[in-house]
This record gives sequence, structure tokens and C-alpha cells, in this order.
Amino acid sequence: MPAFYTHYRFGCDVLKQLPENIRSICTAHRGLFDIGLHGPDIYFFYRPVLPNKVNRIGYAAHKRSGRYFLQRAQKVIASAQDKDAARAYFYGLLCHFTLDSICHPYIHTAMKEFNVTHAATETAFDRALLLKDGKDPQHFDPCGHFEVNTRNAAVITPFYTPEATVALTEKSISSMVFYGRVLFTPNKALRRAIDTGLYITFHHDAIADMMMTTQDVPSCKLCTEHLIELYGKALELAKTLFPAAQKLLQNEKVSCPELDRTFDG
Repeated sequence: MPAFYTHYRFGCDVLKQLPENIRSICTAHRGLFDIGLHGPDIYFFYRPVLPNKVNRIGYAAHKRSGRYFLQRAQKVIASAQDKDAARAYFYGLLCHFTLDSICHPYIHTAMKEFNVTHAATETAFDRALLLKDGKDPQHFDPCGHFEVNTRNAAVITPFYTPEATVALTEKSISSMVFYGRVLFTPNKALRRAIDTGLYITFHHDAIADMMMTTQDVPSCKLCTEHLIELYGKALELAKTLFPAAQKLLQNEKVSCPELDRTFDG
């Protein structure tokens, strides 16, 4: 779910309701928490036009369960030099999982019902939340919260090894920032050039709907209304998942079937 603002906003909302001991870790390593909010999506942006071994990391990760990543987090945190930094990234990743696992099943249904693309529904959702929060979608920086550096990439990479490397992770994050800003550009000439280029290269259907629209898309109206409801349900789910995850990271036995979902639901 590459919806830039939606995932960032959700993470900010979750942060407000977290216990102080978890919130303090996330705020102390806010850059890692914020990148975690975008989960495996960072790898989608590595040379995104053509399938490759790096963007496949993102697709494969979405087929894995929350429990898989929690078990991976146990190992990563145990061996990390800065354990709280690794925890902060994981808590951001858990936010991404929570929202995806709630929203994606509906998005897949809506695609068939309303004949819209996955990207179109998510872009419309981003636009609706930006407008709701009094922000101009055409002049919003979707990646202003990203801290791109080798240190952060080194903390993130072990969650996706052996396929990922520090260099590939850092490049993926840099690419997400670059393409994210391109997709939100208000420059009309650039938007026309991108649109034409996508047609020429036969990638229009796959990518064009990721560009922030200049107006609401009528076919996505009902989808957006329902996604706003699901957003609220995801916030409630986070109240269950985070305490359970914290206990499981400490090797306590907790029943949490919601973690057996994948990012796709």
C-alpha cells in the first residue's frame, strides 16, 4: 500500500495511543519509526518500471504474516548493536502491517466492484485525508519525514535479509523519496511529460494512477468513504497488536490470531 500520507498519518495517530515505554523508543528513533511506517513498500521503488530482484522483496514480504516479521524482529533485535533503534523500526513496520491487513481485503473487492485500480483507490484515500487535514495535495511533500542515511539502512536491512543489502535498502529509500515527490508534483509540464512517457513505454496503467490527482475521482468516492471507516478499525486493532507484540518480543506467550494475517489480509 504505497499511500504515502495515509501510512504516515496512521503512524502518528498510533503513536499518540501507545504506552509511554513504547512511544519513547519510537520518538527517540523517529527517523526509523517513520521509515517503518512504509514497511516493505520501500523496495517497490527500486527501479520500479521493471520487475527485479529488489522490488520483488517488497512483493514477497506482503505475502508473509505479521507473526513472521515478529519472529524475525526477535532475532534482529537480539543481535542489534542498538536494540531500541531496531525496535523503533519494527514498531513502524507493525503500523504498516496493521493498516494494510485491515484495508487490503476491501481494496481487492473494490477493484472489481468499481472497476478501479489498487493505486487509484490508495491515491484517492491519500487525497481525502490530506484535504481533511487542511493540506493541499498538490503542494504536499509526501517524503518530508524520511531520514535517508546508511545508518538507518543498516538497521532496516536485517528484517529483509538475505535478499536485501544495506546498499540496496538505502538506494530503495532514496528512490522512494525521489519518485514520491515526482508523483505528487504540481508542475503541469512535468505531469504531462510523465503521462506521455508512461504511454510510450506501456507503463501507464501500472503507474499513472499513483500520481496525485488534481481533483476527486468519482469512481473512488465510495471506496474512500469505506476506507476511512477501516482506518478507524485499524487504530482499534493497533491497541491490541502493540501490547501483544511487546509481550511476544519478550518471549511471553500471548494469543493474537490477528498476527497470522498477511499484509494482504
